[in-house]
Amino acid sequence: MKKLISVLLAVLLLALAACGGSDAELSLATMDVQTYSHPTNGAELTLPAEWKLLSETDEATIFAAADNSISFTILRELAGFSYY
Repeated sequence: MKKLISVLLAVLLLALAACGGSDAELSLATMDVQTYSHPTNGAELTLPAEWKLLSETDEATIFAAADNSISFTILRELAGFSYY
């Protein structure tokens, strides 16, 4: 599950780079990262280091880029996790 979340985030970042019109390559391997572990629900994510934690509850965690250009929300649901 932890690996799936990291892969999902990496794919999301690469897709955003492709849509943004920038020629710069975007990869978690080439940037400073942070690892986030939720204290109660078991979620663990690898995120860009400059992203900040906006909200953390048992049901949802929200992160945003330092410039607020993008956010990432993870929701805990009855059958598992959803990512928006």
